[in-house]
Amino acid sequence: MKAYLGALAAALVSLGTTALAQDGPRFRPLSVSELNDAQRKVYEEIAGGPRGGVRGPFNALLRSPQLTDRVQRMGEYIRFNSSLPPRLNEFAILITARHWSSQYEWYAHHPLALKAGLAPGVASDLAQRRRPAAMQDDEAAVYDFCTELHERKFVSDATYKAVLERFGERGVVDLIGVSGYYTLVSMVLNVDRHPAPENLLAGPPTQVMNIVREADIKFQPARYPGIQSAVISGNLTSPGQPYVQRNKFSPGTFSPPHFHPETRYIVVLKGTWWVGSGPKWDKENTTPVPAGSFVVHHANQIHYDGAKDEEVVLQIMGIGPSATIPVDESGQPKR
Repeated sequence: MKAYLGALAAALVSLGTTALAQDGPRFRPLSVSELNDAQRKVYEEIAGGPRGGVRGPFNALLRSPQLTDRVQRMGEYIRFNSSLPPRLNEFAILITARHWSSQYEWYAHHPLALKAGLAPGVASDLAQRRRPAAMQDDEAAVYDFCTELHERKFVSDATYKAVLERFGERGVVDLIGVSGYYTLVSMVLNVDRHPAPENLLAGPPTQVMNIVREADIKFQPARYPGIQSAVISGNLTSPGQPYVQRNKFSPGTFSPPHFHPETRYIVVLKGTWWVGSGPKWDKENTTPVPAGSFVVHHANQIHYDGAKDEEVVLQIMGIGPSATIPVDESGQPKR
């Protein structure tokens, strides 16, 4: 229960920070099985490369596989083979993410920048749109170059010279490259409304609380007919991150037997929810759970649930990643 309350507090704090993404990403996630040959080829190249996975902008970019292939090759050079030291390369990425308010980009690269040696205070000042106060000389040269390029669309002679003298012409070009590449990445992420588990660019809270009103919750069709779902806070797919979800069952709607890999904490908001356990679906062998009840659904336990003669609304909280795994009558996951 202590872990539940702590996670709940974290989820409530993040309610306001996910408001911009409450409608969810515009590009639905593509499963590997539905990729065409061109998409699968570039997907496998990304997954098998130094990134170690297909994340961030690539789900959206895969709609244009030839473009994706060229983009990912450029990004691989910039991430892993740039002439710039990793500390400065990651700093330039954060400057671009801050310029575009690209939440996911900041979330993904902030820990990489700190690991590469960027001082936490420098990153914190940047997140607050302040010129960092404790930059090293080479960091100041990168900051001035990238900031002028993003905001003024050119750089002064003095700013150009400061980078040229430290990193040479290749370094100048690589700094332009990292700024341009992550501008493209930020554009894709922002158009997609790609969610970030945390809004690290929000700054100090300006309100005592953040409110999501019922009228603002947008339900979408869920996995099974007659069931709708809305993510109110967090991200279902992010490991270690809390989420809050609301499910709505139409009268007479039941899910078939399934399990979830994470423990779920559930409040019945409306109607009587009917739950059963085991791999064989039996509508009559279910337990009524009336509105106002609280339920802990333990991880990996097979169950089925739904509504009988009235609409049912549940509020669900857990720690991601979340999934729904259907099973056959022997209790084995369906393929």
